[in-house]
Amino acid sequence: MPFGRSVLFISSCLKGLIKIWGTFPVKSTYIISGNWKKGRVVLGLRNFHVTNLYELLQKSLYEHNYCRASEILEVLLQCPDCDLSRIWQPAIKVLFTLDPTSTTFIEFFNILLLKNHALSAKFILDKQRIIMELVFYQMKYGNATDALATAETYLPMEPYCNNPVLHGYTGLLAYSLWEQLNTMIKENEPKPEIYKPPKRKNSSKKHIPPREKLKRNRNDYKEEIEIPEIDEQFMDRRKRYYEMSLSNFKRSLDLDMSNDMFLIYSVKLLLHNEEIEEAITVIQNFCDNNPSVLTGHRLLFEVLHTYKSFDSKWVEVGQAYHRIDPVSPPEKVLNPLIEHYTQVIKNTIEEEREILVDAYYNICELLFQRIEHGDDNPNYLYKTIESFVWLEYFDNRQKVKVKELLQNRGEWFREYLFYTQRKVVNSLWEHQCYKILSACLSYNEPMGGKLGKLAEKVREYILAGNYFRYERAFYNFVRQSKKHNGINASRLSDLDSDNSDDNVEHYGWWEEMIGTYQTHDT
Repeated sequence: MPFGRSVLFISSCLKGLIKIWGTFPVKSTYIISGNWKKGRVVLGLRNFHVTNLYELLQKSLYEHNYCRASEILEVLLQCPDCDLSRIWQPAIKVLFTLDPTSTTFIEFFNILLLKNHALSAKFILDKQRIIMELVFYQMKYGNATDALATAETYLPMEPYCNNPVLHGYTGLLAYSLWEQLNTMIKENEPKPEIYKPPKRKNSSKKHIPPREKLKRNRNDYKEEIEIPEIDEQFMDRRKRYYEMSLSNFKRSLDLDMSNDMFLIYSVKLLLHNEEIEEAITVIQNFCDNNPSVLTGHRLLFEVLHTYKSFDSKWVEVGQAYHRIDPVSPPEKVLNPLIEHYTQVIKNTIEEEREILVDAYYNICELLFQRIEHGDDNPNYLYKTIESFVWLEYFDNRQKVKVKELLQNRGEWFREYLFYTQRKVVNSLWEHQCYKILSACLSYNEPMGGKLGKLAEKVREYILAGNYFRYERAFYNFVRQSKKHNGINASRLSDLDSDNSDDNVEHYGWWEEMIGTYQTHDT
């Protein structure tokens, strides 16, 4: 092709390309990019305002301004980019304050569950928490049947079937319905008729004033409660609630063995059906997995003491429980153990010294634990002194049990640190009783002076078979010391009734006989 023609061909091609390029929407491309930038700015402003609304919502809740919080929630719920996970719990708080009705809460949770399906993965809620809150509020407002239906709907599905708390809630709901049916059965039982002797014809009648008659007649009209008939359907429903409650409690404990509330109700159900061994096994597993939780040890002791009192295992469990919780109510564990060892001592002859030593040692150990943790009952002091004297008497020459008992606390008692640092003594009798206990514990280092003589007389008094009461022993000691500074033993009752420092300063013989006296006003 000649050069001229080739140039014309290339120029024509370029002109065609320019025409084609001119048809492209170059201007619209710039417009689109501008709109995109504007949209980006709009999205940034929206997020900024939503964040400010979140902060203002928290501030309103902190200031208890629930009306303003309600308006903020209405604005946030209309925004499609609102994170429901940040506002559903504040919304519950606002509803609880402004409109605390069961229907409002249930409607709110239903709407929340429906909106949760339409949310993106970024803002999706934890559905398990919503279901548990819904069940909780249904339980709170007395809708146990509806709450049980809600829990039964979700429990067979994943991941609800592996939720121990939801299983426990279901067990509690079934347990409450089962108890309601038991109450109906008791109310439907025929009450025994009380025999009333016939009145004599000539018996005087009590004349009631007319006003009192009117008042009495007003209270006679009471609404009759309809009690359903107890038929097979009623008993089947009761059995179903029992089995559902027990199975859900077991499932909850299998998934999480740390919840003691579900353990208590599970044991109640087992004991109601007289499944004693099963109840003991469940409690023992709980104690093995949670050795520091007191509920398991207390339940195990109560079940063994009530249903297995012929077995000595309840004594070991009681000692372990009292060692963990020495300030528990004495009627729970301390008194039964003391009564047991006291009965062992009564039924044992003097030649069986090992049994007696073991019994007195355990009594002293229990009472020392009690006194060390601040129990102010003076009877524990009397019992401690008496038991320790007998333990020292029956123990062998090496005093093995006595040394074992005082291994970590002998110096502490002998130096009297318990009284001077931690103890508030209520009377002079109690003060002197602690001093006697300190003297008795110094069995290998006899104290001299009047306090040592008093301790020896206390030992003789107890070993003579007398029941130790401190007032009697102290009275004899003061009487033998005759009179000091004009103080008679008969005045001790007045001294005990008044614990003021003036009396202590007036009776200077007290410091000379006992040592430095320190007390606190009660």
